[in-house]
Amino acid sequence: MIELHDIWKEYQINTEEKFIALKGITLKVDAGEFVAITGPSGCGKSTCMQILGLLDKPTKGKVIIGKREAENLSDNELSRYRNEYIGFVFQQFNLINKLTILENVLVPTLYTRKKLTYNPKEYGAYLLERFGLTEKSKSYPNKISGGQQQRVAIARSLIMKPEFILADEPTGNLDTKTGDEIMRLFTELNTQDKITIVVVTHESDIAARAQRQIKMKDGQIFES
Repeated sequence: MIELHDIWKEYQINTEEKFIALKGITLKVDAGEFVAITGPSGCGKSTCMQILGLLDKPTKGKVIIGKREAENLSDNELSRYRNEYIGFVFQQFNLINKLTILENVLVPTLYTRKKLTYNPKEYGAYLLERFGLTEKSKSYPNKISGGQQQRVAIARSLIMKPEFILADEPTGNLDTKTGDEIMRLFTELNTQDKITIVVVTHESDIAARAQRQIKMKDGQIFES
């Protein structure tokens, strides 16, 4: 599915100082897995997710998606992979307030060159129904709860029928009960829909929901 081989990520702070966020990370996520990348704040897990999601490039090392090396992909190909192959869910929801709930779900379909074999509006309506949001389809993000906004974000991540979902602290802005509901939804998508899921979290109880944990500290993996 996707592999990282000896990934290093450095950031130039000033002319003399660098910050090393990742120090030789190697990991593999197989199709159908539900994986949690966990560790304390600042350990490098979000940087790791950015590279897994092709949102950032490593300073050195190889990213293999499918059977292709990411460094050999053009910018257009990378954009296509991000749009069609990966679904993203973020802590801040990242919904567009001027668009309705259904319109937010459909946003990824506006940027694809792929010829869809299904009607995106019908599929979007199905996802909202599945997540109990049909009555909110014409509402706007600032008119619904945080848990509902995150379910909209998950529906948006599924609209292109991606191979896998990357979720960065998806329960970070939610109360415990709502966070549990979101994690049950991810478990359902993994077990019933066979979608590969990678969740980044600093919460041990959230990470425990995954089939496998990759534990990070100081930019390195110390358990997987």
